Amino acid sequence: MNVTMKCLPCLSRSMSVPFYDWCFDDSASETLEFMPEVLGFKSWIEMEGRVLREFEVENDEATRRAACWVGCQHGKTFRVGVSMPSQPRRPNFVVLISVDGIPQGCFSDPDRCEDVRRPKYIDGQRYGTYVLRPFQFAQRGRTYANEHLASPNVGLGEIVVAFYTFDRDQSSTVPKNPRPRLPEVPVAHACDLAKDDLRSCVKLGPPRIDLHAGRSSLEVLTEMEVVCSIAFKYRTMDVLLAKGITCSRAKQDTAFNLGARQQYNDEEEEEEIERELQGLKARVAVLEELRVSKLKASVSVTINVTLAKS
Repeated sequence: MNVTMKCLPCLSRSMSVPFYDWCFDDSASETLEFMPEVLGFKSWIEMEGRVLREFEVENDEATRRAACWVGCQHGKTFRVGVSMPSQPRRPNFVVLISVDGIPQGCFSDPDRCEDVRRPKYIDGQRYGTYVLRPFQFAQRGRTYANEHLASPNVGLGEIVVAFYTFDRDQSSTVPKNPRPRLPEVPVAHACDLAKDDLRSCVKLGPPRIDLHAGRSSLEVLTEMEVVCSIAFKYRTMDVLLAKGITCSRAKQDTAFNLGARQQYNDEEEEEEIERELQGLKARVAVLEELRVSKLKASVSVTINVTLAKS
């Protein structure tokens, strides 16, 4: 394989459940599900800075697959986080993420001096170097015409994180940042909404500046072999309650121990701030140099005009 990197059953449909009722809570340990983990590989979903609780976590070591349910909220941005087990030598892992059946991002091969257990994130699709359009949960549109209902969307309602090993072909490079393939706005899907509990999808949110520049090119990876995969099936909390997947309404507790996700939180935040400051300083230096250059040019023109008049 070659890859180019680049319970309330009668709940009313109108009932809404506050977002903070279904984040992590240390006081409800009897209902708490731990993050899915396979062979030491972990993954989770963060919605606007808060880690989503996982429900009905299934972990099959034989097939090296894990799956769980998470609650989503329309209009909220999210990102996918992962952490990998420590290795005795430089790792050769690549992480591929698929959203609604569409490949969305990847990263691999951290620096030798970097701790591979440090959480890493895919936030969305990039335009160029510094512009990012984040992932965003959205409400699905209306259905297609009846003739399209026989072709359901494969992977809709799922975020799949797959871990691979690979060999790198360093002789080939390709441009980074392909054009986003997720919809700009919620679109219709080939399903009957009246008969389907899936009322959500993922779209790209409005663009924002992200100073965390990545590499300008990526290698072609060869001889890839899957290590394990983790699937997150997302639904609104109303749907999860109606399906009996959860009966819990725990409140948010920021003191909950998030393990690997919290271990580097403060350090990562400091590094992000430092990178942003360095980026801003570099931009200020360029602008200052441009201003001085224009000022010198203006002074030179003024002197030449004065000499010409005299």
